[in-house]
Amino acid sequence: DPRTMHFFTFDLLKQTVISVTPAPVDFYPEPLNRYRLEAEKAVSVYMKTHFAFSTHGGFAVHASMEGKMIRLELIISSLFLNLKNLCSGSWGSHWNISLPLTDDTSDEESHIIGLAHGKVECIGHYYEDGQVTMTQKKQLHADIPTEKEPEMVAKNVVERIILEESRLHH
Repeated sequence: DPRTMHFFTFDLLKQTVISVTPAPVDFYPEPLNRYRLEAEKAVSVYMKTHFAFSTHGGFAVHASMEGKMIRLELIISSLFLNLKNLCSGSWGSHWNISLPLTDDTSDEESHIIGLAHGKVECIGHYYEDGQVTMTQKKQLHADIPTEKEPEMVAKNVVERIILEESRLHH
């Protein structure tokens, strides 16, 4: 769990946690941890504003480095249950973002672009007088303008994800 910096061993059959161990202190070294934390904050705001009516939901943000590239992995999941009206739905998206680490001395970061590749699955299920399930799966791609500050990078990433995911509604 990146938020608490712990590793969990989970038994899928019993649906229980078997063990919890702390992650090494340097599991997310700087500046990687700043990018992950800022992305987590931005995704948290996105979840609260766009998935406010979900009955269950969550997200995870993982970060890694490959050379001078920061890789962010964002997973968003939401479930809506309305048993009174005999319907339910779910939303799941998985994003992989590659961002070049900008040099603090460079003034020309506006032309540096990160890439985001995502997939979204949206399911609606109605079960009054029969079973009707609608499923939409979509691969999405977006360019991400890169900035020097991790909070601006996270803001740009989430803004692009919101833009791309909101296109599914139109």
